[in-house]
Amino acid sequence: MCEDNEVAHVTYVFGPRLPAHGRCISTPGELARLDARKADMTAYVVEVCAACGWNHLVRMASLGYR
Repeated sequence: MCEDNEVAHVTYVFGPRLPAHGRCISTPGELARLDARKADMTAYVVEVCAACGWNHLVRMASLGYR
């Protein structure tokens, strides 16, 4: 992990009617709207260093219809 640079948490959602490369979430409201859909989706939170490109999966969560 990069000790000299700050890392950011980035959330991507994958599921039906979303792009094949997933959808990068930019606001909590956007995540809530996707969670309200009647489709099974998965959210991945990734820790990323913009300086070197290092990334690490922090957590996964189910979204949408349960």
